Amino acid sequence: MKKKNKVVISAVVAVFLIITVVVYFYQLPSRRNNTFVCSARVVIKNEDYTLYTLLSFHLGRSEGVAALSGYMEDGQHRETMINRYIHFTELERDEGKQLHSDRIVPASNENVSTTALAAVLPDFFVEKGYLLNLQRTWAGENSLMILVAGFPAILCD
Repeated sequence: MKKKNKVVISAVVAVFLIITVVVYFYQLPSRRNNTFVCSARVVIKNEDYTLYTLLSFHLGRSEGVAALSGYMEDGQHRETMINRYIHFTELERDEGKQLHSDRIVPASNENVSTTALAAVLPDFFVEKGYLLNLQRTWAGENSLMILVAGFPAILCD
């Protein structure tokens, strides 16, 4: 019985070590390429609209994609869907890093007008060719903090 227990424990330890090594090497290329995925639930409100969305940044070395998915509500509580991808390039400027919106791809189920979006969101998320001041700073060994206007906005692990 004791020998059988040692075999079982050895097998469990071996499986654990194999899984640990596989997970480590699976994540290694993304750490080496400096890619991160950051997500946050965002609520933006002005006098006419309220936007409830999940904002995700897929950051690469110098380019990436921002994704907005959620809905907008007007003063009469009518909801419109928002679901779009913003492809961007990260630019180095004297005043810091900026994101340049290269392409906006609305999904087929999006039914919100660009006028309504422009009332709530920065132009970067509405039309291509606009800049967004965004800073990235390291917050620990493997965490990245995204700052908007100098304030912490999203923590990426």
